[in-house]
Amino acid sequence: MEADYKDFKEIDSNSQKCPGCGSNLEFDPSTQNLVCSHCGYTKEIFKQNTTEKDFSQLYNDTKSTWSNEIITVKCENCGAIETTKKTSISRNCSFCGSPNLVEQKNFEGRKPDSVQPFKVVQKDALDKAVTWAKKSYWSPGSFKRAISTYNVSGIYYPVFTFDTNAVTYYAGVLGKTEYYRDSKGNTHSRIRYFNIAGQYKSFHDDVTVQASNFIAQKYISKLLPFDTNHSLEYKDEFLYNFNATQYTKDGLVCWKEADTVIQSTIKSAILRKYSYDTIRSYNQKSHYSNQTFKYVLIPLWVGNYTYKEKLYNYFINGVSAKITGHRPVSAVKVLVHILVIIAVIVGIVLALYYSGVFSNVSD
Repeated sequence: MEADYKDFKEIDSNSQKCPGCGSNLEFDPSTQNLVCSHCGYTKEIFKQNTTEKDFSQLYNDTKSTWSNEIITVKCENCGAIETTKKTSISRNCSFCGSPNLVEQKNFEGRKPDSVQPFKVVQKDALDKAVTWAKKSYWSPGSFKRAISTYNVSGIYYPVFTFDTNAVTYYAGVLGKTEYYRDSKGNTHSRIRYFNIAGQYKSFHDDVTVQASNFIAQKYISKLLPFDTNHSLEYKDEFLYNFNATQYTKDGLVCWKEADTVIQSTIKSAILRKYSYDTIRSYNQKSHYSNQTFKYVLIPLWVGNYTYKEKLYNYFINGVSAKITGHRPVSAVKVLVHILVIIAVIVGIVLALYYSGVFSNVSD
């Protein structure tokens, strides 16, 4: 069975008991506090803005680890690899709903520094999913009807964000096409090349790189932006009744991807200063300073649907409610659409034939 993710690792949260009735307290996105769904008791969460971490801490990736608290399990239905608390009771896979989870091995990794809490409640996320499904003309009717009966699961997804100052030295040869007329009035073109060189200073704020590969990048890109600049310091309480996925790419790997993004941004900014239409050569070299990072958990609602033994997932931004995902396509609808187009074309051709258009052309 195919899925839209790989190497999925998930950390289940701790829980606190309600002092009134003994039930588990849950994080409530609407109040941003812990609440008891049974008696209504509310406990405020102390919130503090996140602080950037010095870049040197990326080289000490196991300074704060979950390795003594978690186990890794694999879903035998869809193949997702998840990580959960050792004290957690058995539960279902967040991506396909299967209870067939088998323990695999421990997972090493640091705790997150920051979190962007959920603001979209589960009901609103499900309503969004229902509307999204109904807009899909090519999807089978069973998909549109089934979405309203499915639940969505809240997970926190890992990203690394980077801040840095950059001083970039560049040099190159650009060309601009010029047009001229010769003595006979004919138009010709030639490229006028010119040298460029200089220094460019820039600041790059919260360059965000996803720290896991289990969700395709195209889906994450469609859910942006996440306002990671206003993240809060990580606390377990934000995860009560939710799960948090651990990274599969550490901070140093993510920095290499961020560096590629930064270099592309710098190059575009430099070249925008010139009028050109071709590049003969171009080189740049950047020096970074005041580098910092955050390891942030961003909120996602995740839903799943199985159609003809294939798993389809959809994802909802837990702050803005943006939605994207993979929807099944009805082969019957596609076939009917093609047949209708063919019938229309045939009808037009026959109408033209019997109206004598073709005979007039041959004459």
